[in-house]
This record gives sequence, C-alpha cells and structure tokens, in this order.
Amino acid sequence: MRIILIMHMNDSKATAVKGFEKSIPNHQIDPETGFVHSPAYARDFSPQRKLDFLKVYAEQGMRFNRSCELLGLSMHTVNHALRIDPRFKEEFLLVEKRYTENLEKVSMDTAMTPRGVIDRMCQLKRLAPEKYAFEKNFEKQSVTINIDGNLILESKKKMEVLEAKIVKSCAISTQADDKI
Repeated sequence: MRIILIMHMNDSKATAVKGFEKSIPNHQIDPETGFVHSPAYARDFSPQRKLDFLKVYAEQGMRFNRSCELLGLSMHTVNHALRIDPRFKEEFLLVEKRYTENLEKVSMDTAMTPRGVIDRMCQLKRLAPEKYAFEKNFEKQSVTINIDGNLILESKKKMEVLEAKIVKSCAISTQADDKI
C-alpha cells in the first residue's frame, strides 16, 4: 500500500495517510474526525457534512441515492470522497456492517416465529450451508435430442394443411381475390 505525505496548509508537519492516492495541497485532514476535506473548494464536502451523510445513510437503511438527495449532495461528490478519503470509507463500511448485523438479528428473531418461513430458510442456509444450501457446482449435463426426418416432413405437411384451411375459411370471394 502506498503512503503519501500530505502537508497541512497551516501546519509544517506532514501527515501520513494510508491509501490516499493523490497528494493535493488543498486537501487537509480534520483533527477531530480524521476525514480528508478541501476547504479551498467552493463546495467542500466538510467533515461535518460527511458525519451527517453517514447518519442519514444509516437512518435511511443504506439507501445511497436517497441519502444524497436528503442532504443535497450529488452521488458523484460522495463517491469521490469515498475514493480519496480512507477514513470516510472506513466509517461508511462500518455503517454498512452495523446495518447488516441489525438486519441479521431481525431475521433471526423473525425466523423463530410461525410466519418466518423464508427467514428460517435463509438462516439455516447461512448457519448450516453444508446441510441446507444448494450446491453451487452444478455438473454440466449433455442433452441429446434426436429428431426423425420423417417427423419434420409430417409437421411441414400439417402446417400446409392448416394454412390452406385458414386461407379458405377467411377468404372472401371477390374478383380481386380470384385474380391473386
């Protein structure tokens, strides 16, 4: 993993940030949150806005688009922050992990109720996959279909007969039709 030194604008010390791919002088690291931010840009995704986003993202049940809309952020802004800010990405993944754990807890509780059949099946597959999960290694099976040439000829004759019946039953006798 590459480590790049980032200089704080108001500090002579360099701060090492793991995974930070670009060294841009306008980027700073917030001492309270550890988030990267760029106060020099007009629309800075500040550390406080990042915390707000993470809170709304958790409250909205990990609905990324909805969370961005509620805070007036573009998805591009948040995705960019996730790419350049390792601390923000770490917190983002932690929110997803907590949500998943809560979802598993609800699923486990629901599985024990009489109506929790699907949750019960999912939990059994998760907890005892060797017994309840489907095999993912399906063997390739070859299928051979034999078609007799006479069968094709017979079906073609039947289609011709059907077409002839349809034409006769639907045709209205006019002079124009007789010429065709």
